[in-house]
Amino acid sequence: MDKSKLEAEKAHAEKEISQLENRQKILLNRIRKEERNARTSRLICKWFRAAVLPLDGVLYTALFPQGGMKVCAECQRLFRPGSNRAKYCPACASKVHRRQKAASERRRRASGVDN
Repeated sequence: MDKSKLEAEKAHAEKEISQLENRQKILLNRIRKEERNARTSRLICKWFRAAVLPLDGVLYTALFPQGGMKVCAECQRLFRPGSNRAKYCPACASKVHRRQKAASERRRRASGVDN
């Protein structure tokens, strides 16, 4: 075998190893998730999940973290953020932004700086 064939075979083997390592990580994450779900479902009774958790968004996300869900800092409800910087749900975001802008304008006027 010449050198180029050996290098190609080596690159192919390294790619396979990388794919297998990634597959192993995925499977380990699935196992951990299933174990966490099993622990959580054993600890929390059906009544608590059905009656109490829907009313308390913060507690719900603490016990059942969902991919990409956050708790609004204003109303404490769950929402799916559009970016990782989102702090408020869409309903509260406009109210908070208006309140912050008004406070900023008051401070600017009080300092006497004109733009």
